[in-house]
Amino acid sequence: MNLTGEDDDFDNTTVSDDYWATNNNWEKPDSSTTDVYYVEVFIASCLYTYVSPVLLVAGIIGNALTVFVLAKNKIGNSSTSLLLIALAVADTLALVTGLVRYWIRVLAGVDVRARSHAACAVHKFCVYFFLDVAAWILVLVTFERLVSVIYPIKSKLLCTAERMAFALVIVVIALFVANCHILFAHGIIARNGVDVCAAVEFASGRDYVYFWRNIWTWIDMALLSGLPFLIMLPCNVTILLKVKYSRNARIRIWKKNTLPQAGGRVTSMTIMLLVVNLVFLLCTMPLALFMIAAEPVYSPHERAVRKLVFAVLVLLTYANNAANFWLYCFSGPKFRQFCLNMLKRDRRVHPTGGAGSSRSASRRSVASRASRAGSIASMLAVPKIPRLLPRPPSVVVNDIPPWERNSSVA
Repeated sequence: MNLTGEDDDFDNTTVSDDYWATNNNWEKPDSSTTDVYYVEVFIASCLYTYVSPVLLVAGIIGNALTVFVLAKNKIGNSSTSLLLIALAVADTLALVTGLVRYWIRVLAGVDVRARSHAACAVHKFCVYFFLDVAAWILVLVTFERLVSVIYPIKSKLLCTAERMAFALVIVVIALFVANCHILFAHGIIARNGVDVCAAVEFASGRDYVYFWRNIWTWIDMALLSGLPFLIMLPCNVTILLKVKYSRNARIRIWKKNTLPQAGGRVTSMTIMLLVVNLVFLLCTMPLALFMIAAEPVYSPHERAVRKLVFAVLVLLTYANNAANFWLYCFSGPKFRQFCLNMLKRDRRVHPTGGAGSSRSASRRSVASRASRAGSIASMLAVPKIPRLLPRPPSVVVNDIPPWERNSSVA
């Protein structure tokens, strides 16, 4: 399925690939046929130049804060925190390996993949692998939330941190096996006097090239967004229906004044992850649908339009890897409160005015809190009541009851 209509190798669904550009000149839509400049290519270049660093900074800082907050505080249960930490790490690696390449290629005209055969194979594998891992970690998070909502009591036994870690290892190994062929079948080839990273032809013929262009395209789309979409969509619908049913049941019980209205903690975490799932689907599905529906193009202007559309969809896909922390803060009140508490705590530990004033202020604060605690304790102390009755006589002397003393003496 050659989407460009050209006899060249191109990488399929994953956004890090040498799609319709097989050269480093981002100002010309077709360096071999025309010298006309198109505004679409210029806009695409500007998007890569200015939007990429914003996504990188926001994503790397946000993912680092996610790891710090979840590792320092227990939000939800430990299995959810473990998966969200792994998701933050995978998102960061996807941003660094994939989006940085586009930015460097636009700014410096250098493709990091074209430096050597090893750089070509390893970099391409890493981008495919980390994007797939991030998507499937989100699938695990969705499944863990589904179990927590349907079986709120048994979920602590079914979805322990050890079991989720084991499931994560299985997913990582499976995705590594699915993408490892890239390490052995891709390298640098010369095309029109330019070194490009592409699938290589083996001595047996063009079997792998055919597989890469026509079969792997669909496999990659299934791994990156198709299968996660088919799994997460019914899970999210089930979670929403269950949450709505539970909320209505709590309202009915609360109206009868038989039980106080409660149960917001699980709902808060569930809503936060539902928002993350929704953003993932909205950011990744357009690129997959575009790759499926794209028709071959031949004119330079059509290729320029394709470059612009592809640039928008690429940045939208990487925006999903950069936005999770900010989505947690927006949709998760408990996560947002933990972040604010940590910020306030840091301000109390490091107030303005230097180290000496910080230590003295800390001592004064401790002394004032101690004095207030002492005064409050004295006010709340219960006064001693004088004893009005005489103390009863001892019943046991030397462990001998009084009714047995005379007999024992006799």
